[in-house]
Amino acid sequence: MSNDNTTAIWNVCSPSRWPAAPERMSFSTLLELESCPRRWALKWAEYSGLWEGRGYPLLPVQSSLEGTVVHRAIGRINAAISAKGCTSVRDASAVTALRELGGYTVVIKECIIEGLRSYATNPRALPVLETIRQRLTARLPELRSLVQMHVSRLTLGDQAPNTTRLRKSRSPMGRRPLVDGTYTELEVRDAAIGWQGFIDFLSLSATVCEIRDFKTGSPKPADNLQISAYAVLWSADAELNPTRRCANRLILSYSQHETEIPAPNDEAMAVLREELRQRTATALESIAQELPDARPGVDNCAFCPVRHLCDEYWNWLPNSSAVLETPQPYFSDVEVTLTGRHGPLSWDGCMYDPIASRHTNILMRTANLQFELRTGQRLRLLNVHINVPQQVDDQKESHICVVKMGTTSEAFLCSP
Repeated sequence: MSNDNTTAIWNVCSPSRWPAAPERMSFSTLLELESCPRRWALKWAEYSGLWEGRGYPLLPVQSSLEGTVVHRAIGRINAAISAKGCTSVRDASAVTALRELGGYTVVIKECIIEGLRSYATNPRALPVLETIRQRLTARLPELRSLVQMHVSRLTLGDQAPNTTRLRKSRSPMGRRPLVDGTYTELEVRDAAIGWQGFIDFLSLSATVCEIRDFKTGSPKPADNLQISAYAVLWSADAELNPTRRCANRLILSYSQHETEIPAPNDEAMAVLREELRQRTATALESIAQELPDARPGVDNCAFCPVRHLCDEYWNWLPNSSAVLETPQPYFSDVEVTLTGRHGPLSWDGCMYDPIASRHTNILMRTANLQFELRTGQRLRLLNVHINVPQQVDDQKESHICVVKMGTTSEAFLCSP
């Protein structure tokens, strides 16, 4: 527990300045703006004196980090084997390249370290970083298998040594026409509609222009649209693709299978481009107002990293189906007011009970706290285990509700 009672990150706060509209739209940003403009705004707003990073400090999510690790490992391995001019990942020189890297396990371990390094100065992440590192390390066998599977599917084509490399075209110096070869994490842009995207894997040869998107999760309805959007951005990128060459293979690479979807022709790309333009205009309008709309709901809020800052969420939560229709006990968020200390690691308090339609007394068992508790404090607790005992008809009062914090729980202090 921190000895600093005023640690800013653990206070529920409001932005000191709302964010400006994104300079370029991306597929993930568009989906987030369409689902909840307030969430995007709270994530990227300025918070004076909170920390030195950009936006609101976000908690590391293991599944997202696993995806980052897999993508980085694939990119590093592809760069090494492509630099030797391999036409197949089964070439003897590809085996040599992988051995020089230290093997799959070493590459993945290094990518885990890199992935966690970005959270080193994040005050919200510090309490859980070691736990996340241990969980990722325990997943090494699964991550290794996943990387091996994705790498085995790569189409390298005919290429000369040293013509391909891991390329992130973020600077003007790097944005030049691409030659035949393979490229990972390639930034593509359509200046006319103000869009950018990062292609996981692009393979260029005399006959093939393949865009491949690596997926570490289950298939989603938006996956097809996303990779089709990348095809649009690639065809419109006059710096990397001045001949406006179109992709002729679009591959979604999942953990258990890969799916090829039809590459859009010129007419289909024009239609999709206009759809992206119109959806972008609507999305930008949603954050142009003084206070962007909040759209509370189970799908939008369950994993929202800034829901503790959103008053609309806490007004919606007590009577939501997420609580009323959830079997007891359950994991959820709850707002409580402390009424007194119960024991060394427990407190008495009260919360609104939507099942009983009244405020009810609770026993809160604490863990992972980052500030001192005091009577009268109002807390917003995230990811806590809630056990609301059944009330017997002939009893005037039910047994006390128990709210238990765990290793993934967070507590934030509301202003008096």
